[in-house]
Amino acid sequence: MSDPELKNNDRETSGEGFVRERIVNKSSSRRAMRKLLLTCVCGILFGVLAGITLAAVFPVASEWFAPEETSPSITIPKDERPSASESGEETTEETTPDETESEEESTQETETTEPVPENVGLSETEIRALVDEMLQDALSAHSTDPNALGSACQALALLGKSYNKAVVTIVMKDAGTDWFENRVETSGECAGIIWNEGMDGSLYVLSGGVLPETDAALQVIFHDGSRREALLCGVDRQTGLVILKVTPENIDDELREKIAILPLGNSYVVTKGIPVFVLGSLVGDAGAIVPAVVTYTEGTVPSPDGMYRKLYLNCALAEGANGFAVSLEGEVLGIITPETSGSVTAMIGISDLKGVLELLANGQQVPYLGIMGQTVTADIQKEYGLPAGVYVNEVIVDSPAYEAGIKAGDVIVSIGNSKIATIWGMRTVIEELQAETEVKVVIQRAGNGEYQTLEFALIPLLR
Repeated sequence: MSDPELKNNDRETSGEGFVRERIVNKSSSRRAMRKLLLTCVCGILFGVLAGITLAAVFPVASEWFAPEETSPSITIPKDERPSASESGEETTEETTPDETESEEESTQETETTEPVPENVGLSETEIRALVDEMLQDALSAHSTDPNALGSACQALALLGKSYNKAVVTIVMKDAGTDWFENRVETSGECAGIIWNEGMDGSLYVLSGGVLPETDAALQVIFHDGSRREALLCGVDRQTGLVILKVTPENIDDELREKIAILPLGNSYVVTKGIPVFVLGSLVGDAGAIVPAVVTYTEGTVPSPDGMYRKLYLNCALAEGANGFAVSLEGEVLGIITPETSGSVTAMIGISDLKGVLELLANGQQVPYLGIMGQTVTADIQKEYGLPAGVYVNEVIVDSPAYEAGIKAGDVIVSIGNSKIATIWGMRTVIEELQAETEVKVVIQRAGNGEYQTLEFALIPLLR
């Protein structure tokens, strides 16, 4: 056998044939490419599926394992105005029948429980039962027992002390510099009242006294003398309202047992002769308690973009006093500001303030258009031939309404998508507007013996 044949046989027996090796390598390379492509496709599909899954699951998972550290929003139920007052602001008394009024009072008395009075080791139910018993005894024995009046006063004093646990002193300190760059620290105090507890355990405090600056240091002094740092939620400089918040980490169980929380009531049902407690900084002491009676109600106190109902009390307070009127059932009915105190004490009904308070409690400011107006009632329409809506008495200079071209004598018929029929409805619509977001206002303007429809674009500001 020749040498070439021998070499070929050796290659075949040793598995080193040239053709066979090339076929094996080519097949292996193709399989490798297929695997690589398959791996890439699977990776892409997995990445897409993972992204979709993460987008769907992340919001839920974040709520479970890492919830946002923001306080839950505060919602204040609004009170429905009596139809008599809404149809005409000249009405100064409510038209609720006496029978209905007495039924409401008796129902509230049986359903409401009060905080534990100071220095009395009784439960809330026992305190209420004790007060009711003392009042009943006093009323049933007034014709024969000369001490009956004293017993009734003692019962009311006991009740007033228990409500006074909701009153706090707000201390404000603000550091700044004078004209000569000297450091100056200003401070102020006013009374506040605890009116709500948030879902996260925060305590919300309402005040109508000194208006703090946004960077002022704030403290709340509770009924037992303990001090806690507070945060400013919001300020409304038009009404003088201030909302503060004491966060849960600053409140221990011992303090919670010593305080009271008085919810916001319905001032629309308040009539002449209703007894109330006046609590707050009345004569320089934030712990003052004055029993009083509502002597007069007025529903025609105009204000920019709305109207407020004032309630007058038969007590005279020191100039600059601020405080709150609280019903015998333990609900805040009105707020007394330094502007409404004096020889005749007036308070702004709390029902007209609930929209503003809800905005402030949630850290929002109140939208502002700058319109002073009144409802065009059916009688006014008939007598003067005005269209239905809100008659503009005055437009505040440099306000959004002024800049847009609205004038006194115009009748506002709609704001945005909401029709305007009353001044109360207009106030509610304005409170729901977004600041610095354009809104369409439709008015009726007299001209050439008839009213013409005009549209204006307004940009609400924050008051």
